[in-house]
Amino acid sequence: PEADQIDFLDSVLEELKEGPDSIIQLARAWAKGDIGWLNSELLAKMKAEHPALFEATVVERNRLWAERIVKEMEGSGTDFY
Repeated sequence: PEADQIDFLDSVLEELKEGPDSIIQLARAWAKGDIGWLNSELLAKMKAEHPALFEATVVERNRLWAERIVKEMEGSGTDFY
């Protein structure tokens, strides 16, 4: 829903006012594959504060990827277009 998206973007902009540290921390965690940090500092917060957006952008996206991965694994294992 658009209202949830706007609310989420507002919260991101508020965090950015605190300086670049949060973005730097996020980028480092992402680059290292620090799932624990990403879950506790990003996903859990998003799920609690913006549940509809979390459902659409994380849960539904992952469900669709899982379906695609299963379909790919059922194929020949080689993709060249």
